[in-house]
Amino acid sequence: DASGDAIYIIDPRTFAYVDVNEAAARLHGVSREALRALGVRGAFPDRFDDAGLRARYDELIAQHPRALTEERQIPRADGRLVWAESIRRAVQVDGEWLVISVMRDITERKASQAKLELMHQAINAAPDAIVVIDPVTLAYVDVNEATAQMYGTTREQLLARGARQGLQGDAS
Repeated sequence: DASGDAIYIIDPRTFAYVDVNEAAARLHGVSREALRALGVRGAFPDRFDDAGLRARYDELIAQHPRALTEERQIPRADGRLVWAESIRRAVQVDGEWLVISVMRDITERKASQAKLELMHQAINAAPDAIVVIDPVTLAYVDVNEATAQMYGTTREQLLARGARQGLQGDAS
């Protein structure tokens, strides 16, 4: 319970939560008891059917001790979806397989990535030359297509060159 990450212990035969921590309950927006009662099928009602879950857990057990990492959306009790990074691993305890799943809320990171991608698209769509330079290394962080066209080269060549070599001699 001291972990900030959501931790789930899953019985791969029954899809029941053997246990979950408080962070898992917060991620789903329910109490620990309610989340344990839901089990995997109840916590992800539209995501998996029994055959799909069984195949996922069988694959995880077959790949033991390797972990599987993925990003997925978690449905909360209030209807919102939150993004989480999930790391799952099969472990054997007293001859029985269990699946340990650790999830971290990455909703803010995904929102920041989407905002950054939107900004990148806007810069590339701009008709004016835009160059972003790292002030410490003088490396080009990014240049838009208008800059490459203005200097008759490619974005990749400009990025490789950097601000130290500059743009001199490229323009006609």
